[in-house]
Amino acid sequence: MGDKHFTWIDFYTKFADQLPTYRDDRGSLIRKLQAVFANLGMDLPTLDSVPVPSDIDPFTVFGLFNKRISDQKRKAIIASLAQEFSVAAQPVEDFDGISTLMPHMATYYGFENEPQRQPSDIDNLWLMYCAALSYSKDKSALSREAFIENFDRVRKQFAVKWNLTMALYWIRPHDYMCLDSRNRWYLTEASTFESSLKSRIKEQHNDLPTGSQYLEICDSIADSLKTGSSRQRTFYELSHEAFLSSEAENQRLKQEANETPIQTAVVTADDDSDDTPNDFQPYSTDDFLAEVYLDTQEYEDLRGILGWKKNIILQGPPGVGKTFAAKRLAYSMMGTRDSSRVELVQFHQSYSYEDFVMGYKPDGSGFVLNDGVFKRFCDLARTDSNNEYYFIIDEINRGNLSQIFGELLVLLEADKRGKPATLAYTDEPFSVPGNLYVIGMMNTADRSLALIDYALRRRFSFFEMKPAFASEGFQRYQSSLENENFNTVVRTIAELNHDIADDPALGKGFCIGHSYLCGTSKDKIKDEWLRAVLRYDIIPLLEEYWFDEPEKLESWKSRLEGLIP
Repeated sequence: MGDKHFTWIDFYTKFADQLPTYRDDRGSLIRKLQAVFANLGMDLPTLDSVPVPSDIDPFTVFGLFNKRISDQKRKAIIASLAQEFSVAAQPVEDFDGISTLMPHMATYYGFENEPQRQPSDIDNLWLMYCAALSYSKDKSALSREAFIENFDRVRKQFAVKWNLTMALYWIRPHDYMCLDSRNRWYLTEASTFESSLKSRIKEQHNDLPTGSQYLEICDSIADSLKTGSSRQRTFYELSHEAFLSSEAENQRLKQEANETPIQTAVVTADDDSDDTPNDFQPYSTDDFLAEVYLDTQEYEDLRGILGWKKNIILQGPPGVGKTFAAKRLAYSMMGTRDSSRVELVQFHQSYSYEDFVMGYKPDGSGFVLNDGVFKRFCDLARTDSNNEYYFIIDEINRGNLSQIFGELLVLLEADKRGKPATLAYTDEPFSVPGNLYVIGMMNTADRSLALIDYALRRRFSFFEMKPAFASEGFQRYQSSLENENFNTVVRTIAELNHDIADDPALGKGFCIGHSYLCGTSKDKIKDEWLRAVLRYDIIPLLEEYWFDEPEKLESWKSRLEGLIP
């Protein structure tokens, strides 16, 4: 392969060699990592429930630049690392053959406030790291035994799954094979490797192998690369070929989907006209920030909260794009626009446990026990544990929450995921899988709603979404329109929002959101559209807000109607 392939290996292996010196001085390591990001004008990414972690493991250090972020940002982080840690390596020009972590799952330990985290978890990861480096240099029976012992210890820890094989590959790509889902698919379905190796990998199903099994798989792959007909001779060449093959397969599936709609077990509701079901196009943090007007820190906070809590509610006034943001949050965390892994429902006052979980429904000759939409989606997610699934609930506080969720309120908790309970209508054990995330939306301007159920509030984190007229993203969009009437409308709504926020009967939860004015372009924007937004979207809201203050209502109504000549 050309010179520009696998230029990352030199830095990765040299940087890996430096980290053991910080094994007993992790405070210094954390301070140096802070300096790395400060050099870039950034804060250290979220690595714990506090802004700065009190401890860190070496695999998580590698996760800082091996998660789904832009290549430009990765190269900047690596350059800053090389400077701060004095790593003399050739510049990184490519990331061929590297698998990346989901941004919100980039730590190899649980956060301090998560009960699954044990006091010895990070110490064990350091032992594993050092054992892996030792075995790469000395393939003796003693070092192999030490590797297996440490691998078997950490494989049982919270937050350690197949990502362990990814990290071993990062630090020593000549010696350890990454067995992420993409590579496992290639090895078992698309490669010409012998059937015994394919069977050995398939036997693992979704379970991380033991240390002995992992090394045996690596040895078998290495032997096959040396003696077989494969064009690849190294683990990193094989991993790169797996990426290319899976991308080609995704394109084939996309083409089939365009020609013949794919029927999935769960039909995804989607009310955004620009969404193409199952188009499998990559979707990054940058894509999210370009479409959803949050700043980078807000997005990092949002992603981090959902990652460890697993349940979040986006709350805010009308028009801030809660549903739009929820789906794109899911896409950004998955790294792809795969709507088959996103389900959207809307709660209402007559929505029931039978609709949501399971219940008896007539079938013409009697009643049959049917699974509800949430249970079906949980079952789907459980069969695909290597991928994340997102269940989105619009108007979550419009339903009778205790009645809808029933015993699932307990099972939703992050530390209860995977733990079975008996459902009301059956003796069948059921659990909410750990790879399923729940995103709810709540309109803070809904006068008819009581306070959200306290039992649900304890199990969800709440993220406030605000009108984003002043955000960098919206202002770039506004500037691109080059339309003075649009600018006038934006300035006036900003003044209106101040009036709403200062009203003791309303408050900031009733402000007008920015999404009413999104979705146009310089060559499409028309005065007729602006008038329609004001007349049929904004003014009806004010008529509801100030129905008992006719003078204030009439003042604002007249002002808005007179904005566009």
